[in-house]
Amino acid sequence: MTLHAPTADPVSAEAVTAGAAVLAHPRGDPTPSTGGDAGAGPGPRTRNYRALLGQASAVSLANQLTATAVVLPYICIAVGGSPLIAAMLYPIGTFCALLGTLSAPVLTARRSNPFILTVGAIIAAAVTAGNALGSDLLGSPIAVVFLVTTAVLGFLGGLAAVSAVDLMSTSLLQAQVGRVSVLQTAISATLVLVVTAAELLFFKHTSALQSHIALLWMGAIAFAMAIPFVLLVVPAPNPSRVRGPTLRQVIPLGVSQVREHRWLRTFLLVQTCFISLTLGTAFFSAHAAALHGNVVGHLHLIVAFTATGLIVYGFVWARTRSIATVRGMHVLAGGLIVAAALFAIAADTWDLPYEEWLFGVILALAAVASQVISTAKRVWLLRYVGGENRSLTIGFAQLVTSLASTLTALVLGVVAHLQGVVWPVYLLLALTLAALGTVRLIPAIRLDA
Repeated sequence: MTLHAPTADPVSAEAVTAGAAVLAHPRGDPTPSTGGDAGAGPGPRTRNYRALLGQASAVSLANQLTATAVVLPYICIAVGGSPLIAAMLYPIGTFCALLGTLSAPVLTARRSNPFILTVGAIIAAAVTAGNALGSDLLGSPIAVVFLVTTAVLGFLGGLAAVSAVDLMSTSLLQAQVGRVSVLQTAISATLVLVVTAAELLFFKHTSALQSHIALLWMGAIAFAMAIPFVLLVVPAPNPSRVRGPTLRQVIPLGVSQVREHRWLRTFLLVQTCFISLTLGTAFFSAHAAALHGNVVGHLHLIVAFTATGLIVYGFVWARTRSIATVRGMHVLAGGLIVAAALFAIAADTWDLPYEEWLFGVILALAAVASQVISTAKRVWLLRYVGGENRSLTIGFAQLVTSLASTLTALVLGVVAHLQGVVWPVYLLLALTLAALGTVRLIPAIRLDA
């Protein structure tokens, strides 16, 4: 229920949400608790459930239509922007989301959660509309602006993640929280398919760039649609608010935790090796734009395939999570990225039939891989982390992986800028194969154990 997931994005919101949950409840279970008494009876709770479901669905729809891992890199290349800038959008958004998460305790202590979510949605809608308008009027210079707007949206997403978790935990029952999480994914994914199909019909006679930009306009509208839902929430008093860690606290204590705990050293090593999985969508999207950015509706096709892939993943996940392990999920995610990279290389090497559709499959595989690795990382981290330093340890782990992601994207972006957008795909393939060599270090933790 983050305001703007820099990951597709449903693609990586889960990692931010995990940290946000702990920061919202630093001394308790990172999973949102029951609504308690909270001064809310059955009537307000039902109203809050419907309002928060609507808000979460609208924001999730906006995230998928404007994803910094898929849509913005594609448009960046389509308008003639640098591959280096396209490569940096996702890691910058992720890093700023972390900063927003760490800054949230200070801001939420001064303003109510509905106020933060409302103002955040207003700013997100305005910024996204600015991205759309700038893409139409400015052309390639908008790529530089994307760096700034991505940072703003990322920070807002991290801040809103904490507010959303806190608001749900005090306004809903535990069962309602679970239903919101499941239903908003299904609702938003269905709406993505409806929106992309409708826009494909409406914009089929326009230019390719105009059809791509239309997704940003719809994303801005979706952000705006979240505002009235937030205003319908009846917030409950939350007197037991605990101030979370600051960045100044996270770094020194995180270093001491790394020295003390072998599992944390292993976790950071493995997650750094698997950085290629979280960066895959951005580079595959840039590659797709370089080859087919002049095709009307191609970006819509990619977004629709990505949403479909996540829907299928949700169904499969519900039926297999009882036997899934953290190690197995890393292997699965790595295999999906390897398959996506091989398809992308084949598309660049040969003139394949239905190549435009193939890139939809490639991005769907990459999106699912990122979701799988995000879930596995969350389970692994929350299984071992504990004690009064829980929030600091999680914050430090996210900081390290965000920095590693940013540096890796910078290197791959330079390669793309100098050698062409297909070369990072080769490097992603090599990095993923190397990462799979570290799977023996990953504990075989059962997800439902």
